[in-house]
Order: sequence, then structure tokens, then C-alpha cells
Amino acid sequence: MKILFIKPYSKVLYKSSISPDAGLAFLITSLKKSNFPNISVLDLSNNNLRLKHIIEFIEHHKPNVVGFKMFSTDYNDVKILSMAIKRMYSDIITISGGPHPSLSSIDFLQNFPYIDFAFLGEAEIGLPSLIENVAINSLSENSLRSIPSLIWRENSKIIVNEISRVENLDDIGFPSWDILNIPSYVKNAGIRGLFMPILFTRGCPFSCSFCGAPLINGHRLRYHSHEYILEEIKTLKNNYNIQSLMISDDNPTINKQYFMGLLNKIINSSIKVKFYSYNGLRVDTLDKEMLILMEKAGFQNIVMSIESASPKILRKMNKKLDLNVVYEKHP
Repeated sequence: MKILFIKPYSKVLYKSSISPDAGLAFLITSLKKSNFPNISVLDLSNNNLRLKHIIEFIEHHKPNVVGFKMFSTDYNDVKILSMAIKRMYSDIITISGGPHPSLSSIDFLQNFPYIDFAFLGEAEIGLPSLIENVAINSLSENSLRSIPSLIWRENSKIIVNEISRVENLDDIGFPSWDILNIPSYVKNAGIRGLFMPILFTRGCPFSCSFCGAPLINGHRLRYHSHEYILEEIKTLKNNYNIQSLMISDDNPTINKQYFMGLLNKIINSSIKVKFYSYNGLRVDTLDKEMLILMEKAGFQNIVMSIESASPKILRKMNKKLDLNVVYEKHP
């Protein structure tokens, strides 16, 4: 069973800002643990491939499954790519996951006739199950109904299965960075250096109207252990000489005890890296004690997600942020 993941060309990132995709790296790990090691990845932002090159790659490698990581900005690209692949290789199973299919759900398969299946949110449990069914040619309705988080067609009807997520994030294993050809990203990053993504937690307890994070990762926070994170940082430094880490969490600072404990362990270790957090931290989770520890642990830059200085707009966003707290912490 050969699997190809395609990440479309990013229209919103500069070449030097491209970094390996952590979501794909975790998915690859889950597939390898299910005895599907024959996996390739084409990140079109990193290698500048065009449609003819992708078709040539498929012709040469002959994947059984092609999966697309998709943001909403990738809408047209995925539509064109999936159509071209299906028209030339109708027996290839096409799958899509990521923010766009997760947030559009039923509408997604209606708008993408050349995509066979999609996933709602995390797919570390559901994708290996689907690939197992593809491998034994068992795609009956009964088989598909049992696959967590799967979006699929039952005749003309779109079905969305019950969501399931990994409870203990350590159980997923370490991301398979080796499959993503990290040296090529390092080369494209130039003198600025590569910012590698790293995840401490998944989930967000808030329901801001502009954000899809809870629909993708759920409301309940789940954690990697401190030991897991330290080991991953060591691996990135030792194997790839990574010096800068981009925290990809939606809310790493909400659980103060967990986050402060992690910071202390990083400080007390021999690890020296630079941390950046551009996703946006909630101001009401920060305090002087935490910020001092963050600096000691190697934090260079953080973004705070205030969103608006208008109480009316914040209420409409369901942000649940008291501006008085903002003013108090940032006079």
C-alpha cells in the first residue's frame, strides 16, 4: 500500500516562512505504527512542483492513496489536482483533511466530487482504519460507518461519523520528520534559519466565533508529557540542528501549572533553543511570573490575541476577554 500526501502551494506564506507540517508528520507516524510505511510527501510550497511534475511523480511511484492537507486558501488547487488525478488514475483513492474539510463538513464532499473521503478534525485514529479497509478492498457501508471522524458518501447522501480523538497525545508517538525531508526546508529557510513547529497541547475551551480550533481539536485540553516534549526538542536539535521552535498550540498557557512546570524543566535541562509563539496567547492567562520564566526558557517573541479594543466587537466574537485585564497588564 503506497500513500502520497500533497500539501498545496501556500498563497499566504513567503518561501522562507515555509516549515514542515506537524499534522502530516503525526499522521505518518500513526500510519507507520499500523504497518503502512510506504509514504511520500509533496509539499508544493517547499519544492515548487507544478501539476505536470505531480502527475509524473504519481506515474513513477504509483500510489494507491493520495491525501490532501487543505486550508481554505487551497480550495481551487485541491479541486484542480484531485480532478486531474482522478481523471488519469480513477482507481486511486483520494482523501482530504485539515481545517477546510473539518469546518465545511458535509458541504465539502458536495463541492469536491473527485475527493472520495475526508476527515473531520484529527485523523490519527480514523485514517489508519480507512487505509486498512482500502488495503483489503473493504469499503462497504458497514465498514465505513465504524471509522472515526470519517466524512463519506452513502449513495447520494453525505455521512459524517462520530469524532474520536487520541486522549493521551504521547500515545501517537513522535512526528515522522524523517519522511518530510527536513534538510530541504533548512536550505530554503536561508540565513534566517528554519522555524520548526512543536505542539505541547491540543484543544481549546473557548468558543470564539472567528476560530475553528475547537471544531478541529475539541474543547477539552489534552497534553503531551513534559518528558515527551523535552525528548522531541533534543531530537530536533541533535538530528537536524534546529535552533528555533514555533509553538503551534492554540492555548499553551491556559493550564498554568502544566506550562510553568514545562518551562522549569526546559530551564533546568541542557537544552538551548529559541521559542516563538505567533498563534496568539490569551492576555488573561499571562502574568509576570510566567513571562519571566518564558524568557529564561528561551522565548524570543510572543503574540497576544486581544483581537479588538471594542467591548461590543469582543462580545460579538464571544471572545470572553475583559479589556480591563488587558489595560491592567499592559498600561
